[in-house]
Amino acid sequence: MPVAAQGLMFTSIATCSLSGTLELKLRASAQAGFNGAEIFENDLLTSQKSAREIGGLLRELGLKCTLFQPFRDFEGMPDNLRPRIFARIERKFDVMEELGTDLLLVCSNVSPVSSADRNRIIADFRELGERAGRRGLRVGYEALAWGKHVWDHREAW
Repeated sequence: MPVAAQGLMFTSIATCSLSGTLELKLRASAQAGFNGAEIFENDLLTSQKSAREIGGLLRELGLKCTLFQPFRDFEGMPDNLRPRIFARIERKFDVMEELGTDLLLVCSNVSPVSSADRNRIIADFRELGERAGRRGLRVGYEALAWGKHVWDHREAW
Protein backbone atom coordinates (compact mmCIF):
# COMPACT_ATOMS: atom_id res chain seq x y z
CA MET A 1 0.00 0.00 0.00
CA PRO A 2 1.40 3.44 -0.91
CA VAL A 3 2.71 5.54 1.96
CA ALA A 4 0.11 8.28 1.40
CA ALA A 5 -2.71 5.70 1.53
CA GLN A 6 -1.43 4.58 4.92
CA GLY A 7 -1.89 8.10 6.26
CA LEU A 8 1.86 8.69 6.50
CA MET A 9 3.71 11.64 5.05
CA PHE A 10 5.49 11.10 1.72
CA THR A 11 8.96 12.64 1.92
CA SER A 12 11.17 13.69 -0.96
CA ILE A 13 14.49 15.48 -1.17
CA ALA A 14 16.06 17.46 -4.00
CA THR A 15 19.37 15.98 -5.11
CA CYS A 16 20.82 19.50 -5.41
CA SER A 17 20.62 19.78 -1.62
CA LEU A 18 23.06 16.89 -1.11
CA SER A 19 26.75 16.49 -1.93
CA GLY A 20 28.43 13.70 -3.84
CA THR A 21 27.59 11.85 -7.02
CA LEU A 22 23.98 11.31 -8.01
CA GLU A 23 24.25 7.62 -7.17
CA LEU A 24 25.57 8.41 -3.66
CA LYS A 25 22.88 11.04 -3.15
CA LEU A 26 20.14 8.56 -4.04
CA ARG A 27 21.58 5.84 -1.80
CA ALA A 28 21.88 8.31 1.09
CA SER A 29 18.30 9.49 0.51
CA ALA A 30 16.96 5.94 0.64
CA GLN A 31 19.07 5.11 3.68
CA ALA A 32 17.78 8.25 5.44
CA GLY A 33 14.21 7.07 4.88
CA PHE A 34 13.06 9.39 2.12
CA ASN A 35 10.35 8.08 -0.20
CA GLY A 36 11.41 10.05 -3.25
CA ALA A 37 13.95 12.33 -4.85
CA GLU A 38 13.75 15.39 -7.09
CA ILE A 39 16.42 14.90 -9.72
CA PHE A 40 18.41 18.04 -10.45
CA GLU A 41 19.48 18.06 -14.10
CA ASN A 42 23.13 18.92 -13.36
CA ASP A 43 23.35 15.84 -11.14
CA LEU A 44 22.08 13.69 -14.00
CA LEU A 45 24.40 15.34 -16.54
CA THR A 46 27.46 14.63 -14.39
CA SER A 47 26.42 11.06 -13.60
CA GLN A 48 28.16 8.13 -15.27
CA LYS A 49 24.73 6.50 -15.60
CA SER A 50 22.00 7.19 -18.15
CA ALA A 51 18.57 8.51 -17.18
CA ARG A 52 17.18 5.00 -17.73
CA GLU A 53 19.83 3.53 -15.40
CA ILE A 54 19.12 6.20 -12.76
CA GLY A 55 15.41 5.40 -13.05
CA GLY A 56 16.25 1.75 -12.40
CA LEU A 57 18.41 2.68 -9.42
CA LEU A 58 15.59 4.77 -7.97
CA ARG A 59 13.21 1.81 -8.21
CA GLU A 60 15.83 -0.58 -6.83
CA LEU A 61 16.25 1.72 -3.81
CA GLY A 62 12.49 2.01 -3.33
CA LEU A 63 12.48 5.69 -4.28
CA LYS A 64 10.10 7.52 -6.58
CA CYS A 65 11.42 10.26 -8.84
CA THR A 66 9.07 13.02 -7.74
CA LEU A 67 10.27 15.73 -10.13
CA PHE A 68 12.87 16.61 -12.76
CA GLN A 69 14.28 20.12 -12.45
CA PRO A 70 14.87 22.78 -13.62
CA PHE A 71 13.85 23.71 -17.14
CA ARG A 72 15.28 27.17 -17.68
CA ASP A 73 14.69 30.10 -20.03
CA PHE A 74 11.37 28.94 -21.39
CA GLU A 75 8.63 31.55 -21.56
CA GLY A 76 8.59 34.70 -23.65
CA MET A 77 11.51 33.83 -25.91
CA PRO A 78 11.81 35.32 -29.44
CA ASP A 79 10.01 33.59 -32.33
CA ASN A 80 13.24 32.33 -33.88
CA LEU A 81 14.13 30.43 -30.65
CA ARG A 82 10.70 28.88 -29.94
CA PRO A 83 11.15 25.76 -32.12
CA ARG A 84 14.47 24.99 -30.43
CA ILE A 85 13.00 25.51 -26.97
CA PHE A 86 10.05 23.21 -27.64
CA ALA A 87 12.41 20.59 -29.10
CA ARG A 88 14.39 20.86 -25.85
CA ILE A 89 11.16 20.37 -23.88
CA GLU A 90 10.37 17.19 -25.80
CA ARG A 91 13.85 15.80 -25.02
CA LYS A 92 13.32 16.61 -21.32
CA PHE A 93 9.99 14.77 -21.48
CA ASP A 94 11.87 11.73 -22.82
CA VAL A 95 14.34 11.94 -19.92
CA MET A 96 11.47 12.24 -17.43
CA GLU A 97 9.91 9.06 -18.75
CA GLU A 98 13.24 7.24 -18.36
CA LEU A 99 13.52 8.52 -14.78
CA GLY A 100 9.95 7.50 -14.02
CA THR A 101 8.55 10.91 -13.19
CA ASP A 102 5.60 12.81 -14.59
CA LEU A 103 6.50 16.25 -13.19
CA LEU A 104 8.84 18.88 -14.66
CA LEU A 105 9.74 22.08 -12.83
CA VAL A 106 10.04 25.15 -15.06
CA CYS A 107 11.59 28.19 -13.42
CA SER A 108 10.93 31.76 -14.48
CA ASN A 109 12.98 33.06 -17.36
CA VAL A 110 16.15 35.03 -16.68
CA SER A 111 17.21 35.48 -20.31
CA PRO A 112 17.84 39.07 -21.36
CA VAL A 113 16.20 38.33 -24.74
CA SER A 114 12.91 37.18 -23.20
CA SER A 115 9.77 39.24 -23.57
CA ALA A 116 7.44 40.45 -20.82
CA ASP A 117 4.47 40.21 -23.22
CA ARG A 118 1.86 38.46 -21.07
CA ASN A 119 -0.03 37.10 -24.10
CA ARG A 120 3.17 35.51 -25.40
CA ILE A 121 3.99 34.01 -22.00
CA ILE A 122 0.47 32.60 -21.71
CA ALA A 123 0.66 31.15 -25.23
CA ASP A 124 3.98 29.50 -24.40
CA PHE A 125 2.56 27.87 -21.28
CA ARG A 126 -0.61 26.83 -23.11
CA GLU A 127 1.48 24.99 -25.71
CA LEU A 128 3.69 23.50 -22.99
CA GLY A 129 0.62 22.25 -21.13
CA GLU A 130 -0.85 20.72 -24.29
CA ARG A 131 2.42 18.95 -25.11
CA ALA A 132 2.80 17.66 -21.56
CA GLY A 133 -0.83 16.56 -21.45
CA ARG A 134 -0.47 14.51 -24.64
CA ARG A 135 2.26 12.54 -22.87
CA GLY A 136 0.49 12.28 -19.52
CA LEU A 137 2.99 14.64 -17.89
CA ARG A 138 2.61 17.64 -15.60
CA VAL A 139 4.48 20.93 -15.26
CA GLY A 140 5.19 23.01 -12.16
CA TYR A 141 6.42 26.60 -12.20
CA GLU A 142 8.75 28.45 -9.85
CA ALA A 143 9.13 32.21 -9.76
CA LEU A 144 12.84 32.86 -9.27
CA ALA A 145 13.67 35.93 -7.19
CA TRP A 146 16.03 36.95 -9.99
CA GLY A 147 13.59 36.21 -12.83
CA LYS A 148 13.54 38.78 -15.64
CA HIS A 149 9.75 39.24 -15.78
CA VAL A 150 8.33 36.91 -13.12
CA TRP A 151 10.05 37.06 -9.73
CA ASP A 152 7.18 36.88 -7.27
CA HIS A 153 4.86 33.99 -6.39
CA ARG A 154 1.82 36.22 -6.96
CA GLU A 155 2.92 36.90 -10.53
CA ALA A 156 3.58 33.18 -11.05
CA TRP A 157 -0.03 32.46 -10.10
